[in-house]
Amino acid sequence: MTQRLEIKNFGPVKDASIEVRPLLVLIGQQASGKSTIAKLIYFFQSLSAEFFSRFYQSDREYIDITQDLIVPIREKFYDFFGSTFHLPDFYITYYYDDKRYLSLSLTPTRKIDARFSDDFLTQKDRNELRGYKKLLLQIKKELAKNDNVAQKVALDERQLNYLHQLADKINLIFCNEHNDSLFVLAGRNATIGYSETFENMLQQSIQKNIEEQGHRAFRAKEQTIDESLMLSFMQRVVKMRQSFLNLGNFEGMIIQANDRLKPKLKLANKLIHDVLRGQYSNSEYGERIVHPNKGYVYLKNASSGQQESIRILQDAFLSIYQGNKLLRIVEEPEAHLFPEAQMATIQLLILMLNNSPSSHLILTTHSPYTLTVINNLIYAAKVGEKKPVETSSVVPRELWIPSEKVSSYMLTDGTANSIMDEDLGEIQAELIDNISNVINNQYEALLQLDDNGTDN
Repeated sequence: MTQRLEIKNFGPVKDASIEVRPLLVLIGQQASGKSTIAKLIYFFQSLSAEFFSRFYQSDREYIDITQDLIVPIREKFYDFFGSTFHLPDFYITYYYDDKRYLSLSLTPTRKIDARFSDDFLTQKDRNELRGYKKLLLQIKKELAKNDNVAQKVALDERQLNYLHQLADKINLIFCNEHNDSLFVLAGRNATIGYSETFENMLQQSIQKNIEEQGHRAFRAKEQTIDESLMLSFMQRVVKMRQSFLNLGNFEGMIIQANDRLKPKLKLANKLIHDVLRGQYSNSEYGERIVHPNKGYVYLKNASSGQQESIRILQDAFLSIYQGNKLLRIVEEPEAHLFPEAQMATIQLLILMLNNSPSSHLILTTHSPYTLTVINNLIYAAKVGEKKPVETSSVVPRELWIPSEKVSSYMLTDGTANSIMDEDLGEIQAELIDNISNVINNQYEALLQLDDNGTDN
């Protein structure tokens, strides 16, 4: 079953039912609810990690639904979306599969009321989780009283094995196959041009603010979702930069990759070059864009399009290189880019998505070019079934995406409407491009006036 998010009266979204297919595209005007939906999906998808952390750290063998699930859900919701005290009644449900869902609403005292479906945690699930936890607690006791180095190493290995099994079981319950989740916010060029000292201070400031928010009552909490996401994103950027510091640039990583991966990475590198119009490099002197026969420019002095896109490009390349099962939410991937560069960026993101059958990609966009590029890749998959060799010469097979893996919605007036053409299996791109008709009509009216003036 495709996972689904249903929303009634939350923020700018009054009524929405969203199918979360491997590729989900959300379009609409500013403040229409695109980010709200994207953040809610990210929230629900991240709950398995919260449950694992809380249950693993407890001293209990059994699951306490309130302490291990309800309390973490409430705290995370307040951290993501702020105080609920001033909000009208809402109803949000996330369907992980046919039998498992989680519903959120408000109690009479305006606190989060979290309710799981009856089959969310079966008795078999509880018994299995309790079995893993019992073994982990036993190993913990043995480690505390054991001084033998060899035995401690063996116990550590057993502990790690049971931890993996516990995590796998919890992920199975939440229908979560991801091992790498990241929300790529708009305004990501904030990670460009700061000194490491300033960046560390900024991260510490954000972290301190989040921790202070965490100690406040739910009524007083301010909205910290963007701070939380920006902190995670900045931490990821530090790791990405270090990866390229070690190997220099994308081509350096391709040389180190195994032969199976090299064709995909070379395609990724070509698409990245189409966006940057140069080669990214990182060294002790800083991040630079190297232009053939034209020298280089430091990233902090590069164009706004290069600055806004570089982190997306790096993350996509590294995700392909590492083979992650990922959840990526990317806001406005087209920001500050020429249409040709928009095309290359979207193609790179689809290449990243197709690299793992368990991955999910969620895009929020204002651009008709984004929709048109995705439609081309859907059509390539369709034509490729009949003429695979010929189609591959036009669009590389790694970029094809079947229509059944795509869902797309337009947000207008608080509602979400699917814009997938069921007959064609494509996105109705013309719906977001209606402004072209307005512009053309305005021009026609001016032309008519000019013609009338000429006649007089």
